[in-house]
Amino acid sequence: MKSLHESLKSLLMLIIISIAASLAHADARQDWEEQDTVMVGRISHVEGGLSRYAAEADQWSDTTAEAPIGIGDTFESDTGSKAEFILPNNTWIRIDEATRIHLTALDSASTELDLSSGTARLINRSSASEMVVTSPFGAVSAPPGAVFDLILADQAVEVIALQGSVYFTHNATPERHEVHPGSSALLADALGVTATPGYGEPAWTDWNRDMDQLWAMRLGSR
Repeated sequence: MKSLHESLKSLLMLIIISIAASLAHADARQDWEEQDTVMVGRISHVEGGLSRYAAEADQWSDTTAEAPIGIGDTFESDTGSKAEFILPNNTWIRIDEATRIHLTALDSASTELDLSSGTARLINRSSASEMVVTSPFGAVSAPPGAVFDLILADQAVEVIALQGSVYFTHNATPERHEVHPGSSALLADALGVTATPGYGEPAWTDWNRDMDQLWAMRLGSR
């Protein structure tokens, strides 16, 4: 028969093993929950009409400001319309009329989306996130602090750096090009890349300036 000392020792070991197993299970659950966390942004502003594509129903439906935006969402603005999206990693997206975007990835380190038509302004106000925007002709990556316009026509895409440098990787070559603010913009088609003056549409430039001023007023009044 075991002594009282040996019995207490065995009981203590069982308790220690049970506590360790419980802690391991809790850590595993926490890791799973962190990996499974879904980041959701919002539509902060809409002028005119904006539609969201529902893949499960295979149809488009109207959406409005303050609606959520998350991974897998596709939006398209109507003719004469504009919209702004704010994501939780402090990256912002603005789209002009007749523009379609698809959000492909979103986490604390990056925002990734596809532009399949129209014009978008990408604003990276984060301190650590990267923005990556793909198009039929190549992809643009923008580090923290960068702001740029991406204009997609039928046969080419134009990249205009407005604040901070951005980097374009061409699909066909695939060469990596740096685009600087205040210098030539980049124009890429299916065959190659050239420089272009990079003048944005005045109405688009004016609207973005008005939006910047509106946000400056809102944030300054807090």
